[in-house]
Amino acid sequence: HRGLYRYLIQKTLPYLEKYFYIGEAERQFSVQNYGVPESLMEFYPLGGTLLPEEEYKVVRSKRRAELGLAEGTALLIHSGKLDSLKRTDALLRSFTAVPGLDARLVVIGSIPEDRKELLMSLIEADKRVVYLGWKSGAELQEYLCACDLYCQPGGVSATMQNAVCRGCAILSAPHEAYTVNLDYGNFLWVKTEEEMSAVFRQLQEDPELLDPLREDSRRCARELLDYRKLAARLYQ
Repeated sequence: HRGLYRYLIQKTLPYLEKYFYIGEAERQFSVQNYGVPESLMEFYPLGGTLLPEEEYKVVRSKRRAELGLAEGTALLIHSGKLDSLKRTDALLRSFTAVPGLDARLVVIGSIPEDRKELLMSLIEADKRVVYLGWKSGAELQEYLCACDLYCQPGGVSATMQNAVCRGCAILSAPHEAYTVNLDYGNFLWVKTEEEMSAVFRQLQEDPELLDPLREDSRRCARELLDYRKLAARLYQ
């Protein structure tokens, strides 16, 4: 990076109008290792597609009915390759620690063999938790339409942006990639299991807690993450 790539990028800089970066860590890396001047840099996030409202409502109703969710039951989703970096076990323990919460936690993704015994025992310990296994990208998008709170207590994932574009509130570790550029008030920041459980207790006490956060996600999607708006920026 500090040899060949730095040399090549330095040779191209006189011809660039802008140098796009997708997150704060990438910005810092480009400055420190490639010597890209700040004046050229512009945030250009990974985005997503926005559904027309009527289509969103139809898909949301379909998937919530499939899961047998009552009107007031919150749907939480956690997805991905469920390795140790995802912190799925911490999420499950935190959720189970608040048994009075009227919510369903749906887990979507593949479980590595070395994690299967641990995670399946935690999943089976709480009847509010449902494991759906691996789903296609299109299927995951539909479940995100039905979701109220997308839970990502582990590492950074592009699914988070998709969840925002589906109007989900976000429970996440405070990664700089999110806190610097993507926080529209739609995040619930957590570091520990105790902080996750505290969020679930808040949600139990105030079932409408997520409503303004979901509206903030919709605003973030419209203003920042919509692929149509991102594409238009290339022609300004």
